[in-house]
Amino acid sequence: MNEPIHIVSGADARFSPGLLVVATSALANLPNSTAVFFHVLDGGLPSSVRKELKFICKTLQPKGEVVFHNIQNTFLKQFSAGLGGSAMFYARLQMASLIPEAEKVIYLDADMVVLGNLLDLWSRDLDLKTAWACQDHKLNHLEEDCPWTLDANERSYPYFNSGMMIVDLRAWRRDNLEEIMISEARKAGKKLQWWDQTVLNYVLRGKVGILPKAWNWQQSNFPTGDDTVKVIHFTSPKKPWLYWGLSRRHEIWRNFFKKSGGRYWHLIKEYMGLKGFAEGIVDGLLLRFKIFRKAYIANLEIRRHFTKNTDRKKDLIQSIAFYKSTIDG
Repeated sequence: MNEPIHIVSGADARFSPGLLVVATSALANLPNSTAVFFHVLDGGLPSSVRKELKFICKTLQPKGEVVFHNIQNTFLKQFSAGLGGSAMFYARLQMASLIPEAEKVIYLDADMVVLGNLLDLWSRDLDLKTAWACQDHKLNHLEEDCPWTLDANERSYPYFNSGMMIVDLRAWRRDNLEEIMISEARKAGKKLQWWDQTVLNYVLRGKVGILPKAWNWQQSNFPTGDDTVKVIHFTSPKKPWLYWGLSRRHEIWRNFFKKSGGRYWHLIKEYMGLKGFAEGIVDGLLLRFKIFRKAYIANLEIRRHFTKNTDRKKDLIQSIAFYKSTIDG
């Protein structure tokens, strides 16, 4: 195949470790010497990270090239900030204008690990769809996350997770979708439950094909010995560079982080801290040993009973439900 593959991801400084892992895992799982452009939506990456990305690309794919696209603060300030006070989520809405040379792209969030060959996605027939993505593992239908009015048919459209998408940029340009999505996002503001994902699901309604969930595995459990998972997605706020999880998927992420040239001590010192490291170890032990979980749940129940803070009580209830589900499951 002579056509170069265009992969897009993006991050600011806080998501730097995740971006390095996405680049490393995506490029490492492509055939040797694939013609690939790895496009980075740059929300203020340190120069050291940009150099590392270039080195990773040249090492893993000699015919590859990293292309940086600076995301202006003036653009991001139009939108309501999301997790961590950042609006970087919205940068991908600009892909059609930022990457004029590409007719289609594969987009990947910076909290993913690629285990499959992305050429399998790249060679897929778009079948007149504007995009292809996987269904969200929590939300099933468009009506569950849509601040706009929908007709009866639209309410039951599948709701997709926008962390991994094959996007037909020709269609985005032809239908002026970039301007439409940015306008709708700006007007909706804080009504957007999942930021740009909410907008993407609404504007692209009826135009998105659904891929097998293996291409965007969002569940916390990871099937032991299962080689069918193609992309792991860490949707939890406990990102793997902030939390030393002991699960198989966390171990996979750290292996690729090490392969990217990263050092564990730097990860702990600069990102997760001792708190994130300790939380991961403790949670790992709790999830592996039922007797510890039962004792811990009893402790949480006591704390829930005596706390008067409403928000804290809600957090404790969620924690109790989570650990109980691991026992029941």
